[in-house]
Amino acid sequence: MNAVDIVIANSLGITKSNKFIIHSPSRWSESFSLPEKHFSYYPCFMGVLSSLLKTNTPLKVKMLDGCLLKLKKEEYLDNILSLKPKYLFMEIASLVYKENLELALEIKRLLGTKILFAGPHVSLHPEQALKDGIDYVFKGEYEQSVLNFFISNKHLMHENGIFESQYFDFSNTPWPEDSDVSRMNYAIPGEPSSEYKEIQIYASRGCIGKCSFCVARNIYYKNSFVRTRQPHDVIKEMTYLKNKYPMLEGFFFDEEDHFALQDFNNLLCNELIKINNTMKIEAMGRIQSIPLHIIPKLKKAGYYKLRVGIESFDEEVQKKIGKYIPRNQIEDFLYTCKNNNISVYATFQVGLSASSPSSDLFTLSIIKDYIMKDLISNVQVSIYTPFPGTPDFQYLKDSKYLISENYEDYNGGEKSIIDRPEYSAKEVINIYNRFLIMRDHINLVKKIKTKRVFKWILSKVRKYGLKKSMYKLRQRIQIEMQYLKINKK
Repeated sequence: MNAVDIVIANSLGITKSNKFIIHSPSRWSESFSLPEKHFSYYPCFMGVLSSLLKTNTPLKVKMLDGCLLKLKKEEYLDNILSLKPKYLFMEIASLVYKENLELALEIKRLLGTKILFAGPHVSLHPEQALKDGIDYVFKGEYEQSVLNFFISNKHLMHENGIFESQYFDFSNTPWPEDSDVSRMNYAIPGEPSSEYKEIQIYASRGCIGKCSFCVARNIYYKNSFVRTRQPHDVIKEMTYLKNKYPMLEGFFFDEEDHFALQDFNNLLCNELIKINNTMKIEAMGRIQSIPLHIIPKLKKAGYYKLRVGIESFDEEVQKKIGKYIPRNQIEDFLYTCKNNNISVYATFQVGLSASSPSSDLFTLSIIKDYIMKDLISNVQVSIYTPFPGTPDFQYLKDSKYLISENYEDYNGGEKSIIDRPEYSAKEVINIYNRFLIMRDHINLVKKIKTKRVFKWILSKVRKYGLKKSMYKLRQRIQIEMQYLKINKK
């Protein structure tokens, strides 16, 4: 391969312990032992950075994704070495910092490559990152600061450095990288709850919420400033991608709060309706940001699913994490979506800082009721895992409730890092498992009662293929056996 100036690299895909990484540094990352559970999120910040550098500098830039390709360190090392980069840029989550650091330092040793790191871990520990051997650290939201670093020729100086976050004009950002890595490849099979072949797309940046556990809000943005693109440019990008990928069926606005600015959403809906959009659209946002009157318009524009964070139905728990939503507001939103044939995907966390076994079981009982009433179609459940740099992490550390500061344990799908007198880590895991089993059982019961089970099976075969669908079927049978076992007690 021809040498390049800069390699922009996502994390390696498989760890030394043979765990598959789902990497999302600005939110939360996860690892699994079973390859069947693996999928990859498109690394949006790095994709934008790649396009910015290619558009605004003469440098030769190449973007790679070890997660998408499921590469171990040795394979990834060979790929990067073949490009002989002068600079290696990586945005890395705490969960996989050590192994990616080893990879980067090996490249530095062999080629003399300068190492640039971003992400939540180095944003919080920049001086330590320099001691670890990283040459340049970019804190928080980094695209503009990295671009300025190269435009101003700071990369030609010999001093190592720490660079503060800089905001850029998101309204004029170039479309994310789609040549070195294909955005379509992230859609096959794609995010598990996406019902179509959907490309992740981004119309806004930032969040007006104040959730005390959120990495994006507390480390990347640090304020409630939300920026949007021009609606006509979003439509232009969607049209381009639709024409480029004939198999594409939809788009996922994978943002912190797609609905934060109502004027923008009205304009975007108008544009989608104007072009008679036939693509399926889902979007992530806050219930508080979605006025009920816009939901029929969203349906007309092509939105089929809205993703929202509820986290708990206990109001005191909600208030503690800065995410209070009155129950009547939640139900009004859910019923309005149902009446307009829009599905709802809701996220919940077990073991939140003010929760108890009884409050989490109360939440589970409401989830069961809402699933059976067809108010929630998808439920994401995770183990509460506050990351360094968030208010929750500091509170739990000061309270001496953290039982691990080994960041490789910060895996919201495997273990609890919190042990409180009123809610032990063991209890959290037990109730988390009950959530998963009950969620899947109730969903199956609902599909049987509504005679949708065969349609559901066919959709899985269509999305994952026969082999992976058979694996998922075996999983479902095992879950039903666990449900029966629990209910015998």
